[in-house]
Amino acid sequence: MQSTLETALAYLRQEISITLSDPKSKRPIYKWADFQKKLPTEAQIKAMFAAHPKAMLAIITGELSHIMVVDCDSPEAIQQVEDALPDSFEPIIAVSPRGGRHYYFACANGKWQTKSAVLKNIDIRANGGIIVAPPSRNDSGGQYRWLTDLDFDKTRLQEMPESLCELLKSAQVESKPKFVIDLKSVEDLYKEGRRDSDLFHLALALRKSGESREYVLKNLMIIAKSWGEEQALDWFQKKVESAFQHEEKKERNLAEEIRQWIEETHGDFDYKSCDFDLDLKSKGEKTNRRLVFHRMKKENKIIGINGKNGWFRRVESEVVYADYVNVKPSYINLEMPLGISNIVRFSPRAIIIVAGSTNAGKTTFLLNIVKSNDYKFFYFNSEMSTNKFRGRLDDFGLPVEFWYEKMKMIERVNNVADAIQPNDINIIDYLESDWEKPWLIGKQIREIFDKLDQGVAIIGLQKKRDAPFPRGGEGGLEKAQFAIGLDFKSGAQFHTAEILKAKEPATKFNPNFCICDFTYRDNFTTFLKINDWRQK
Repeated sequence: MQSTLETALAYLRQEISITLSDPKSKRPIYKWADFQKKLPTEAQIKAMFAAHPKAMLAIITGELSHIMVVDCDSPEAIQQVEDALPDSFEPIIAVSPRGGRHYYFACANGKWQTKSAVLKNIDIRANGGIIVAPPSRNDSGGQYRWLTDLDFDKTRLQEMPESLCELLKSAQVESKPKFVIDLKSVEDLYKEGRRDSDLFHLALALRKSGESREYVLKNLMIIAKSWGEEQALDWFQKKVESAFQHEEKKERNLAEEIRQWIEETHGDFDYKSCDFDLDLKSKGEKTNRRLVFHRMKKENKIIGINGKNGWFRRVESEVVYADYVNVKPSYINLEMPLGISNIVRFSPRAIIIVAGSTNAGKTTFLLNIVKSNDYKFFYFNSEMSTNKFRGRLDDFGLPVEFWYEKMKMIERVNNVADAIQPNDINIIDYLESDWEKPWLIGKQIREIFDKLDQGVAIIGLQKKRDAPFPRGGEGGLEKAQFAIGLDFKSGAQFHTAEILKAKEPATKFNPNFCICDFTYRDNFTTFLKINDWRQK
């Protein structure tokens, strides 16, 4: 950890103007008017610290440093500012020894002036202001620290979001309300037999407000003494420690849940998706989430996405080296309708997506794959009752024994990925997901992919008519080796198929986004191409 002097010099190299403050009063030790216009030199800073080695470091805010700070000195003030910040906004926050928060922003030239009591317990430090900064310690040993546990870097500062600007600009200094209390309506809080419980909950409330252990202990002892209670010091210390451990355990549990969510999420993700999936609603929960994200960024577990504020991706740190020298390409001879097998190849561990709008022929397409191939199939049926499914099989005019030898039907399973057969052909008709969370389809498909070894998963997905992609969007096709969309054209005498993705063409012909028209015959069980595959 850097000393206060080393940190001061590091700030100075970032062109941040600084001075020294008294560790007891927080007042500047030196005249600092000149430092609002011109940065101090390293020699000046070293000389100041040599004369006052226990002094606190103070940043001179405003145009020269290009820094402004919103200073909140109460839980209510902190809540006001947090409520005004967009969920995706990532402020730089410092915490005072008493639990106050300093929100750091880039300072727009001439836009803000230092002003006290803009709102109750909220000050602005800008032109003409200073603010004590980490890692300073006051005369009681309390330390100023960065809430995000990240080294301060001025380049990360953002201008204050408009929502907070509007709050501060429109604010009027609140007059202190006259404190009136009706003694007749007041319940006796500290009743006989409730002493322990009341003191614990008081300690808990003070802990939540950001107070230190020493401050909470002092207040509990004062209150108990006012009752005529005399207890040993360690009795009060146990109450305080119990309250602090209670809150810290809650924070740790939530932080662990957020970490687990990040570690299990693939692709790009943002704050809102985390909040939605984990049902994070309170500002305290969202603040905890923001801290976890910051810490995982520092640990190089996640990285921000350029140009997308509040969006991240996991850093894939596990490297597995493949033996490409001693392995020869292998393919599965998988016959599919519409002559697809002539233009596309399929490898082991393939994800094949068959997306179909209503009445477009998705189930017929999947059953034709079973009919035309001599593999062992596991058919996950979630769309039809067993009776209706048997009726669909009978439409093909084949004995039930034909299907029984080829296929086992799985009618119901809570998690499809858990039941996937890694070395066989799995057909999922269709993959269900929460309609309010279509993006989870991509996650489900990744879980299925991870279960495969030499086998294949052919997955049916719902698709809106004429939509370019199935439910889940392009994210649902992330792991697909091949994807096809089937559309029923109302008013037309034919259907249309479009190849949405083909990673392994069988010829020089590029099948991606090619289309062909088709119809059915033989009781709607046989596909008949009307024309060849062509570019859309």
